[in-house]
Amino acid sequence: MRRAGIVHKADVGDYSQVQGLFNATLTTLGVPWILVNNAGVNESGVDVDEMDIDVFERTIRTNLFGTFYGRKANGKTKSREKVLNSRLACIW
Repeated sequence: MRRAGIVHKADVGDYSQVQGLFNATLTTLGVPWILVNNAGVNESGVDVDEMDIDVFERTIRTNLFGTFYGRKANGKTKSREKVLNSRLACIW
C-alpha cells in the first residue's frame, strides 16, 4: 500500500480554490478514498449585534459552503470515498 500526501493551501470558502486542491490531489496522488471536511472558524464571545458583517460572511463561507464545496469537488472525481464531516459548535 502506497502512503503519500501533499500540502496545498486553499480557502475552502472559495470553490475555485477547492477545485484547485482536488486537481492537485488527482494529479499527484490519484482519486482520493477519504474526504475529511474539518475546516472551520469561530468568532466566539462576539455578540451578533457587535459582529462585523464581513466576519459573519467569512464564517458562513468557511463552515457551511466549505463542506458543500469539498463534497462537490470530490464528487467530480467519481471517488467512492468515505466522508467525515466534522464541526465543533460551542454554545455559551
